[in-house]
Amino acid sequence: TIDEYRNGENLCCRYQFTSKDKSTIDRKDLVDRTEWKHTWSRLTPVFLPEGYPESVSSDYIAYQKWDSLQAMMSSMTGLISTRAILQGVGVGNAEATPAAAVVQWVLRDGTGMIGRVLFAWFKGSELDSNAKTWRFMADILNDIGLTLELCAPMVPEYFLALACCGSLAKSICGVAGGCTKAAISRHQARKNNMADVAAKDGSQETAVGFIGMLMGVAISPVLEGQAIIWTLFIVFTFLHLFCNWMAVSSLIFDSLNMQRSRIVFQQWIDDRSKRQVGFLTPTQVAAREKILDLMPMGNSNLKMGASFQVVRDAKLESISS
Repeated sequence: TIDEYRNGENLCCRYQFTSKDKSTIDRKDLVDRTEWKHTWSRLTPVFLPEGYPESVSSDYIAYQKWDSLQAMMSSMTGLISTRAILQGVGVGNAEATPAAAVVQWVLRDGTGMIGRVLFAWFKGSELDSNAKTWRFMADILNDIGLTLELCAPMVPEYFLALACCGSLAKSICGVAGGCTKAAISRHQARKNNMADVAAKDGSQETAVGFIGMLMGVAISPVLEGQAIIWTLFIVFTFLHLFCNWMAVSSLIFDSLNMQRSRIVFQQWIDDRSKRQVGFLTPTQVAAREKILDLMPMGNSNLKMGASFQVVRDAKLESISS
């Protein structure tokens, strides 16, 4: 056996005699793992925070892996719906006027802007503490908006109404997604490096979105009939929601919100009744969390932020009874 090295270091191919009289030589190209390691080491500073993996939480890779995949699927569905909206405002239609297209576009975007402000007013304080729920809800709203935009050209008489509703849903997604991403980046940052974590998350999403855009351009020639358009849209939407569900499910927060507090304290009360001592770990709490928990307190009597007077009165009432 004869090994050939590139630059005196990297193994590139191997020659091996295949007959007993050594008259036949077989050449086999080899992939040098050292080169892959060098390539990966060059890409690490571009897409991963400085000091990885010590500078991020233990769930970082699990979350970013699924989050990147869902971003790719979102790019694909977004391209399909954008194509439908452009057709609806008159692109490719000789009878459509620029003024009519501009008015429709302004009304569509204006509705989204108003919705963005109102949603931030009503729900802004909940997005930080319920990051898992609203991160997933953001993508549900995004897919609803894309679906409405895809339906709009099919019913021209209701095109503007459907386009405005779609823009409204996507705008709410932008607020919820942006705020929850900030909360997740704060959770992932372990070395006072939240800005670096958020920046690298943006780099990952940009790269994956670019790949998704190229894939969308590659499939655009086949987007002619409604059957193939809706089939691809439904498949990509399902994959988008599945990847997003897996992403938020992989998060292990080590802080308490109302739902996690209820889980911890309820288990503590149950353990005390069984004369057991101990608290649930963040991993155990994360396994019991509900992603779509829009009413996190449920029927529990647990009250967060109770004043000392309320606690004292409850204690006196229990003693007197």
